[in-house]
Amino acid sequence: MGIQRGKAPLSCETKFMSQKPRPTKSPPKRKIKIIKLSDRQIFSILLIIFVIEMLLLYDPKLFLGGDNATYIILSKSLLQGTGYRDLSDPNKPVHTTYPPGFPLIILPGLILFGDNFALIKFIIMGLAVGSLILFYLMLKNKIPGRTWIFPLAIFSVSPLILDYSHWILSEIPYLFFSLLGLYLLNEGYTRRVLRDFVGQPFRV
Repeated sequence: MGIQRGKAPLSCETKFMSQKPRPTKSPPKRKIKIIKLSDRQIFSILLIIFVIEMLLLYDPKLFLGGDNATYIILSKSLLQGTGYRDLSDPNKPVHTTYPPGFPLIILPGLILFGDNFALIKFIIMGLAVGSLILFYLMLKNKIPGRTWIFPLAIFSVSPLILDYSHWILSEIPYLFFSLLGLYLLNEGYTRRVLRDFVGQPFRV
């Protein structure tokens, strides 16, 4: 009779190699939450950045290279009721170089703050903020989507605008009223007023 040879017992290493690897569970992927900002929130962020930059660059001294002294003197002349005259000249002649627009703008500052020119500058800063708001409204009405963010961001960090925003000069008021005129024209207000004004005589 032949001796039947039994199967040799598998070693631990052989058993380990013969086992199928168990699939490892990968950790669940974390979803990145994207904060969605509304148009107003984006505008508010740019506005806050613009105001902070103005305050950081604020200089209470008068600008030495401009005509701010002339504007202040003419505004004082209007405040004193002497007309539109050069009070710095002993003869006090009628001023014929600059129009009275800007001296009238800073006139409330002289009434409220007197000769505190550091506080009068906040009128110019307020007009700079108003210019940013008007520019935003114009872009929102004309540019589709959110491409308005890029020109508004450039405006909010413009070195030239930020520099003139704290000097008693006519550049920022000119920018403000120019944007205001364009905004009203785009909205149709100016067109409606001109139409009614011009057409009124022909309705009689």
